[in-house]
Amino acid sequence: MTSQIRRIERCSIEEIRAQWDRIAVERDIQLRSGRDVSFEFVLKPTILDLIQDADFSSVLDVGCGTGVLAELLASRAKQVTGVDMSGVSVSIAKASKSCPPNVRYFSNTVEDYLANTNDRFSLVVANMVLQDSADLSACLASIASRCRIHSVLVATITHPWFWPTYWGYDQESWFNYSEEQTIEAPFKISNDLAPIGTTTHFHRPLSFYTKRLADVGFQVEIVSEPMPQPEIQMQYPVVWKFPRFLAIRCRYQGECQ
Repeated sequence: MTSQIRRIERCSIEEIRAQWDRIAVERDIQLRSGRDVSFEFVLKPTILDLIQDADFSSVLDVGCGTGVLAELLASRAKQVTGVDMSGVSVSIAKASKSCPPNVRYFSNTVEDYLANTNDRFSLVVANMVLQDSADLSACLASIASRCRIHSVLVATITHPWFWPTYWGYDQESWFNYSEEQTIEAPFKISNDLAPIGTTTHFHRPLSFYTKRLADVGFQVEIVSEPMPQPEIQMQYPVVWKFPRFLAIRCRYQGECQ
């Protein structure tokens, strides 16, 4: 698998969108069937824990994909807005039999959507999307621009330190932890034998994330490195030795001067 992971010079938004369009149907099956153990038992519980005391009056799901998490958030929210650049994913979300009436979806980049809405959000969830954003500063600035004062942002990302180790590309001559790097890799969950496609993500050191968050007015409150419970570890082909994901809870304090 490591030989299929490579550093590339750039990847356009159109190319990234097409990558996610191609895997959207299979990705929806993985999530709704519970086959994605990491989402079901690591990421989802972590997100729900970090948002439990947030204001659910107006929720934004950034990179909502096929709507699985948005549907879950809707059980507590007055209104959930899901935004994803993958048109195929959004079409699946809209067609879901589980789609609640208080959820609406938009197919667009989060930057373009938020630039053309007057809505303000009390809670923003970005599950496994910030590492896929080609311009993290622009993405976070757009989110901040539509946040209410003291809104909560909860984001999960691939762990900047341990994800390269997990996939083995930390040993590649081209890899440098301290640099922002564009990486193309097979998309595969733990219990599937083969990847369902190829996607692009952006490696960034942890300090890159924390600085960009602070630059647009977010104060980091919690940093979590979730691990599976012992009974869940048994569902993985290989027991985790280190965290694969990082979760960050922030509060919007207003535009930085």
